[in-house]
Amino acid sequence: AGHTVEVLAGSGVELSNATLNGGTISALGADTTVTLKNSRLLDVDVELSPTGVAQTTSGTSTLENVSLTGTFEQKNNTHVNVKGTLTNTGDYSVLSTSNFTYIQLQGPVVLTGGGSLDLSGPFSYIYHPGAVSTFLNEDHHIHGRGEIGGNKTDIVNQHIIEVDVEGTLVLDPSTGGVQNSGALRASGGGTRPPCRVWAFSCSRLRLTGSSCAPRTFSAETASAIVAPSRTRFTIRSAAFCASCEPW
Repeated sequence: AGHTVEVLAGSGVELSNATLNGGTISALGADTTVTLKNSRLLDVDVELSPTGVAQTTSGTSTLENVSLTGTFEQKNNTHVNVKGTLTNTGDYSVLSTSNFTYIQLQGPVVLTGGGSLDLSGPFSYIYHPGAVSTFLNEDHHIHGRGEIGGNKTDIVNQHIIEVDVEGTLVLDPSTGGVQNSGALRASGGGTRPPCRVWAFSCSRLRLTGSSCAPRTFSAETASAIVAPSRTRFTIRSAAFCASCEPW
């Protein structure tokens, strides 16, 4: 605990069925790699150079109160349990291509650090596998396609959730709904298929400063829904307001 694992330039370290409790993985040299296979990081800082990468290549690994600097790649058909606070100042990518690739939330989770979370592929999922709990996006740009929620997650978005590719980003929260004081956007893609952001039935989108009216919506203050041409924003049987009580 509390030690530093240093990865020299051009080399890598692999943790297989291992637990690292506390300390730092320092891979600040050029072209370094940090690989996780069924391993657990608890209270660990992972520091990477601009040309380095941390990655999961098999099985299910755990990030509990971890700080990430640089590029983190969650490979296709690998899963990551996230507990507590994930502080990410770089780019975290969920690289699903042909298999489900899960970020599994273990209890309330806070995503912070001002980085980005790329859901790269239709099988990228963020959800609670157990009892309903909260996922707070404090300051991240979450973008791509896939699903957030799994019908077991109270989604709190304070920054940006965006579908910026051709395809679908599904928001499927629990009955606690989606509380949004940031931006939900459909901004990219082409004509086949159009981009979509969905909130399933019995869910709610709460936008600070919004107003409610049949078939219309306006967002003011810090909130926004942006849907340029050739995109769609779809709400299925949802309450779409900020001031309508009770929730």
